[in-house]
Amino acid sequence: MSVTAHIATNINEKQTDNFYFIISFDLPESASFAEDGFVLSNLEINGTSDVSLSDFVLLELENEYAIIAVDLPSLLTGKFDLDVTGNVTIVTAGVSSEQALVGSTKTIEYDTTGERSGITYDTTPTSSEPTIVTMELSAASANNGGVIVAQFDFDFGVAYFSSAYVNVMPSTAVKGTAYSIGDNFERWIMLITLPLVGSGMVDISVDEDAIGFPHDALQAQVQHQQNTRLTIDGVPAPIDLTEDVDVLGTRTGDIAIPNPTIGHDFLYEIFITGNNVNKVDVHGILAPFTHTWNKTLGKLSVRSYGKVESDYEDFNFFVTAYDDTITAGFTRQGVLNSPDPVAPAIIQPASPLELFFGKENEVSIEIRNRPSEGTVSGTWMGNLKPNFTVTGVSIRGEIPEKGTTTGKALPGVNSGKFLITAKNDGGPAIPEEVDWVLRDVVKSQFGGPVFSTSIEINTGLTDTIMVTGSPAPTIEIETGELPEGLSLQTTRAVGVTTVLFSGTATEIGTFRFKLKATNSEGVTISSEYTITVAQVFGAPTARNPIGTRLSWFRDRLLNRGYNLREYFNLGTPEGTFSISGTNAEYYSITPAGLLTATEAIRSFNVLDAVPITVTVTNVRGSLPRVFPIVLLF
Repeated sequence: MSVTAHIATNINEKQTDNFYFIISFDLPESASFAEDGFVLSNLEINGTSDVSLSDFVLLELENEYAIIAVDLPSLLTGKFDLDVTGNVTIVTAGVSSEQALVGSTKTIEYDTTGERSGITYDTTPTSSEPTIVTMELSAASANNGGVIVAQFDFDFGVAYFSSAYVNVMPSTAVKGTAYSIGDNFERWIMLITLPLVGSGMVDISVDEDAIGFPHDALQAQVQHQQNTRLTIDGVPAPIDLTEDVDVLGTRTGDIAIPNPTIGHDFLYEIFITGNNVNKVDVHGILAPFTHTWNKTLGKLSVRSYGKVESDYEDFNFFVTAYDDTITAGFTRQGVLNSPDPVAPAIIQPASPLELFFGKENEVSIEIRNRPSEGTVSGTWMGNLKPNFTVTGVSIRGEIPEKGTTTGKALPGVNSGKFLITAKNDGGPAIPEEVDWVLRDVVKSQFGGPVFSTSIEINTGLTDTIMVTGSPAPTIEIETGELPEGLSLQTTRAVGVTTVLFSGTATEIGTFRFKLKATNSEGVTISSEYTITVAQVFGAPTARNPIGTRLSWFRDRLLNRGYNLREYFNLGTPEGTFSISGTNAEYYSITPAGLLTATEAIRSFNVLDAVPITVTVTNVRGSLPRVFPIVLLF
């Protein structure tokens, strides 16, 4: 058997100063390193005489990671090959064994000929202004359980920075030792081991008075879970992706990369997460652009080497990522500017364009690839005039009031099509017919039930709110607030605006809010909506002994009833009540748990205990309880 080492996966660029690198190990299941199971002598350096193992410090060894600091010599340039060699000692079920260590060679380049700071440092800030301290988390915030690196950067040298200054919650996340990895003591790193089971948030923070000089408080949260969906730039891979799936067929949408600016350096970062993202391929990047993948930070950098000197228009490239659960690879398309002109592409709107009687109208149609000219014609244009820009065409003009007299718009002409053409130096676009509808102006109204809903933390909200009204209203929060992590998003179709809630709730509590819908006809305020965010949902459970025998007066059951809530913990969110069983016809129960008798019970003269089944149900499950009831007359 052997142990595979992945060497310096966080190093992709030339190093200009002291640095650290990570080696990750593929250990057998339930195995761990023995004390000193991996040591610096397990590393081998070739290709240089300027860097040796004496420049290395093994800072920390975990079951799956080793973190090693390197003190680079000054005023030198070169590179070295880093290999692993020899055997390591691992422990499985209490039994130690020697395993061969294998891994692919990693080449690391360095250039320290620039000015490097010496080993002296200041122990106080250079001014009375708050010192700038930043925190960055490795491994794309390490969504799956394991070890991450928290990196702290100061704007001056800090002689002492202890892990005691860092708060980590919950306690199942374990802090390591803090280490300085630079001569100037401006960068410190600390390992944090996330829980390997369960899921939830790990909160990492540094108080503003922790270090002994003024600075802003730091806080970051890490979502940990046992299995993390592979994502590229926030878009997840399909759940059923397998080796048999067409790789390029799995991409979803374009990666939204801004256009490079002529005369400037260009950099765009694409974040990729997953269960040990072990390979990232990029196809189609051409000069002057290049890319680097930083596995530790989970970051793909697309950059220019030097300043961009010419205009580039809509050049496509493809990013494919693999992790331990995805074998075929998940691919997304990115768009950069290309040196060759590309014909325009007219983008069909998701729903018909809305025009309004008696109003100054303006509607827009997106056209990609910088159209230089175009035309708009159709079943009816009226007073509408087109205006083409590099991003599309806007159609603007006043439509008369509805009516049958001269100068008024005919009420029967309420839908049609615009025919759009466009071209540029790359050629003509494929013409597109775009539907339009002509509507009356109507003040907005909120429709549907007013919801009061509960969700778990770190989950999204599926409830929607429908708003009628024309023109399409703008939707804002009038009073109250949403949970942290949720925001409003709207879509429009067939004269109805749908309000959705984007994101996931990251704040526990009960949140109440009202919405405001505004269009040209006025403002409408909604009723109050309620969102309750709980730490974890729980199923109902029983209170008081199971099999409790109840003795109740029949007249009270008929006139006032009895509340059964005291016999249940209703769960989170609170469950609702129902009854069943052969004797259910004699009773009724409200969703809140008030049990009353029906008139049929007047003919029920059995004095022995007669059972009835009461069930409490919520999103996590149902709890039925049988209550023997004795009626007292």
